[in-house]
Amino acid sequence: MTTHTTPQGANPAPRRPALLRSALVLDGAGSAACGALLPLVPLDLGLPRPLLLALGAFLLGYGACAFLAGRTPTRARALAVIAFNTAWVAASALVVASGWFPLTTAGLVVLVAQALAVAAVTALQAVGLRRATRPARD
Repeated sequence: MTTHTTPQGANPAPRRPALLRSALVLDGAGSAACGALLPLVPLDLGLPRPLLLALGAFLLGYGACAFLAGRTPTRARALAVIAFNTAWVAASALVVASGWFPLTTAGLVVLVAQALAVAAVTALQAVGLRRATRPARD
């Protein structure tokens, strides 16, 4: 019987990363698409145009990072994306609940819908990470 050990502090690549890889790539592609389209949205969302432009630029960069994380997933990369997405959903809920911006009905719908979509993708990433990092049953 052979025993495999990982040096302490090492970050091994996930073993069965299909779901994790797919969820990270989906996140990256979706984020980049939203980043590209956000400045072009003809709807009045109740958010300042400079904020929409900044979010669009940010999402393009984040999308590229998440997409690349999906190409070669590691536990650290997956955890970073999951943490960021969790913060994004929390920030979206805070914007809706706080009344910081005079959201229109369209703005409220878009904000809630994207937060739910991000939460769903994040759940897939978490399940994928768990599957990819648990020991294989022989």
